Amino acid sequence: MKLKGIVSHVSIQPTKIQPIIVKFQNGKLQNNLVSKMKCGLFYDEREKKSLLGISNNHVVYKGHRPKNQLTYPMLAIHNKKTGNIKLIQAERWLVFPTTKKQLISNKNNEDNQNNLLNKEFGSKKVKRRTIQNSKMQVSIDAVQDQLAETVSQIEVDQDDLKVETIDDKFSSLPPCNRTASVVHEVYNLEDIIPAEKLMLMCENCDSLLQNEENRKAPFFANSLRIIDNDAKKKTKLAILEFINALSKWISINVREAKKRSSEISAIPEISDYVINTYSMLSAKGRARPVSIRDKAVIHSIILALMVNDFKLDLKSFNEVFTCRLGLRKLTELARIVGAVPSKDNKDVLVLKIPLASAIDITKKSRKK
Repeated sequence: MKLKGIVSHVSIQPTKIQPIIVKFQNGKLQNNLVSKMKCGLFYDEREKKSLLGISNNHVVYKGHRPKNQLTYPMLAIHNKKTGNIKLIQAERWLVFPTTKKQLISNKNNEDNQNNLLNKEFGSKKVKRRTIQNSKMQVSIDAVQDQLAETVSQIEVDQDDLKVETIDDKFSSLPPCNRTASVVHEVYNLEDIIPAEKLMLMCENCDSLLQNEENRKAPFFANSLRIIDNDAKKKTKLAILEFINALSKWISINVREAKKRSSEISAIPEISDYVINTYSMLSAKGRARPVSIRDKAVIHSIILALMVNDFKLDLKSFNEVFTCRLGLRKLTELARIVGAVPSKDNKDVLVLKIPLASAIDITKKSRKK
């Protein structure tokens, strides 16, 4: 059909985006689907080009504005009444469906563009899924800043980073008589437990370590059976209570000392003595470095030897501590005390006299 008319106006503006004639890479669009298509114009930051996005609720198509067009397609708009014709510049854009490969490459930029297109033109299901995925994404920069801020608030006690030598551990020992002729004279009980604290626990010995929970621990159960007919039963019960208090204190977070002091011992004075003796004050509150913890374990070993006639089963004693120290660690600390493995059973320590000198113990440890 031919139409006659006069061209009354021509509009050409190459610098601006003109009406777009869309060509699909995979074929032509059916007429009945035209009304279902949605489109939008965006700017691709990566390519520095304008981007056309089209969606049919199932597939998102995209295409960039073509460069360096030698000729311009023109749209002719004919007015039937006047016969005038307007020629308006148009542009032909090629669009193609987005594929998984394109989504994987240049992921950061491509994902942002596709998410924007899906949110704008996608179906309800696609929009909901896109929004959920965007909420689940983690910003690496934000996480790094958060971790840096968290780490900056962590304060490390330099004493905990020091590797304690054998010589340092000897300072945790109470006064030791290495020339003693009998084992009872090697250590003095009152050098570990002051006389008034020992007397206080002896006065309350009937209620100490008699509950069912403490009887379940093999070390305490065996010790209670051994001292049942002992002439110094009250004193040894008090010693067991002190060992129990030390084991509880080592297992408690030092920052919770005030809140959980009642868990250390049923006697408040004993709890306070244990906290004050086996910890130290620092600029940021009370602290319990490794050297102080080792001191508590060394004193516990000495007291356990006193209760059990200077013999100690390491395996059952290790179970006293909630934070298991390990047999190797206990053996090392017991060597400082002067206890050595029995010939019959290496897991049983005995205190033999004469004790090895501190110099000999240091040499053996360094060889290992």
